[in-house]
Amino acid sequence: MKTRPGIYYIDLSWRGCEEKFTEEPPSKLICSILETSLEEVTLDSRNYRCSVYASRENIIEQSSDRFFYADCYPPDLVEVFQEISRDISVESLKQVLEDIDGFFTGFIIEKERILFFRDHVGCIPANYMLSNKSFKSSTFSRILRNSMSIPPGRIMEIFKNSFKIEKWYKTKIDRGGDVDFLKNVLVESVSRYIPEKCTVAFSGGLDSVLIAYIASRIGKNILCVSVGVEGSLDLEWSEEAAELLGLNLKKVIVNREMIEECVKHFIDFIPRISLMDLSLATLIYIVALNCVGDIVVSGQGADELFGGYYKYAKNLQEKGEKALQGIMMKDILDLHKTNIERDYVSCMLLGKRFVQPYLSRKVYDTALRTPLKQKILKSNGIVRKYVLRKVGEVLGLPEKLVWREKKAAQYSSGIQKIISKQIKTQ
Repeated sequence: MKTRPGIYYIDLSWRGCEEKFTEEPPSKLICSILETSLEEVTLDSRNYRCSVYASRENIIEQSSDRFFYADCYPPDLVEVFQEISRDISVESLKQVLEDIDGFFTGFIIEKERILFFRDHVGCIPANYMLSNKSFKSSTFSRILRNSMSIPPGRIMEIFKNSFKIEKWYKTKIDRGGDVDFLKNVLVESVSRYIPEKCTVAFSGGLDSVLIAYIASRIGKNILCVSVGVEGSLDLEWSEEAAELLGLNLKKVIVNREMIEECVKHFIDFIPRISLMDLSLATLIYIVALNCVGDIVVSGQGADELFGGYYKYAKNLQEKGEKALQGIMMKDILDLHKTNIERDYVSCMLLGKRFVQPYLSRKVYDTALRTPLKQKILKSNGIVRKYVLRKVGEVLGLPEKLVWREKKAAQYSSGIQKIISKQIKTQ
């Protein structure tokens, strides 16, 4: 089954107001970087002229009057998309998507319209530009000027003179805050989303420890990869955690030269180039370089869903619960723009798929139903990610690994400090 990530680029001009097509399509740049080829398809109708460049493995249907592309994970979702009928209504498509447990981005180009759809959280990038003259869309936001992200959990239907966006996503789980229930949901998601052989981005913190521990207990063959400068906290904590849990660990010690070389490969593709983004993209890129198999597994999303950031504890004290709930929800809804595309693209450039079990539909739904007081506990101080720590406790993780607090990876790996020095000297 296919597990490698897909890539696409759409360049469409509406009839009667055609724009000159790009002489050097961005697809050529993509192909040169990835050392791969994309299928090139031209579609013509009375409404538009369109060129599509897409990974062959992700093309569900290709004909003179219809083009259907879907990038999805786990791979068994392909069968679901293959059953989608021609001229499917938006309401019928909603019903199909509501029953899916997985990550996906897809589009259907037909004679009269274009349909786009994304999973509940936006785990597979999809960006677009729309004007009265043209429509362009791509996996990579950086190759589109002033692009917008196609909203997660939505269906976008585009016609020549109009477009509309409708929400398909709604939570299917009505309970949250129950430690045993969250434990079972998390174990189920790790079982479904982590293949038999893969690599886990491993820092020794709770999020990656919990994922790796569950995966190893249910018989997955995982390699834990920890990245950091010599003497960094991540290398120290990951070695200790791997030893306590009997996990296979590879430590990658980085230096300035290695970081500079990595940044050259992804800087033109990640959506933003702030100090934090460069640091985290570097870390994930190096994990992908050392990946066994096609999948890089990450603990991404746990901080947003379960209240892991220090700023949440600070806002709780200064602004109160209601304000914090708004801040956390905004972070969750912006995940696809702030974190996911950056890390997904960093892996994609090496032909690896980026997978986040905490963002699976069932864990995501459960987290949204979990009360704030179960996420951030006010008792003799503030305990962040309280309910997730209780899950670790129930599963039998050593107390030391369950309750210790950890800095963000860009700091604890030492990578951001090196990149900061590089920027100052340039």
